[in-house]
This record gives sequence, C-alpha cells and structure tokens, in this order.
Amino acid sequence: GDLMNENEDGETISFAIVVGDEVAGTITFGLRDDRPVVKRQIAAFLSDPKIIECTGTEGIRYGWKWDGQNFINPQA
Repeated sequence: GDLMNENEDGETISFAIVVGDEVAGTITFGLRDDRPVVKRQIAAFLSDPKIIECTGTEGIRYGWKWDGQNFINPQA
C-alpha cells in the first residue's frame, strides 16, 4: 500500500511509520503550512527516509550528513 495518504479535502498529508509489516504510528502535516521546515519534512517523508536515533548528539540540523555510524557537521 501507499504510505502517503492525502486527505480528501487536500489540506493535510499523512504518513504511516511502518516497521517490518506493522504500523508503529502516523504523522500528519498541513499542506497550507508554508514554513520551509514543514516543506522539507514532507519531502523527506516522501523519499522513504531512514530514521536514526540521535539522543546525546547536540545540534543536529538540516544539512548535516550521516556516514553510516556518525552524524557529521558540515561546518566542522
């Protein structure tokens, strides 16, 4: 099935977070929200993202890289 579900009114877009074959949760965004961060998050969810736990890693933000083991600050 499609992981993206646009509301019939066209005002929201929802995603199911699937682990294996089970739905672990959902997240919904308002399509009228023009903030760049929301647009980036919607684009990220549409791209079949990898979710990585990052507790204890300070300052991770847009533009950082993941090398398979560590988050890399592009400014460092």
